[in-house]
Amino acid sequence: MSDIFDDASDLEEHHRSVALAKARLQKKELKITGFCLTCNERLEDSKRFCDAWCRDEYQRYERIAKIKGLK
Repeated sequence: MSDIFDDASDLEEHHRSVALAKARLQKKELKITGFCLTCNERLEDSKRFCDAWCRDEYQRYERIAKIKGLK
């Protein structure tokens, strides 16, 4: 017989599973445009960013926009 702590643990696990499933579905693939998605520098091949700084800056902007509810 389960007690209140077991029930709470099961509920927490369920909520975590649902949240992870939603996050996986919302993950969008960044399009390859031939230009850096941060600074618009011309790129070759299948790159999305010209360097690590631009990639990190893009990810930082995305996190901030998500926190502010802009995305």
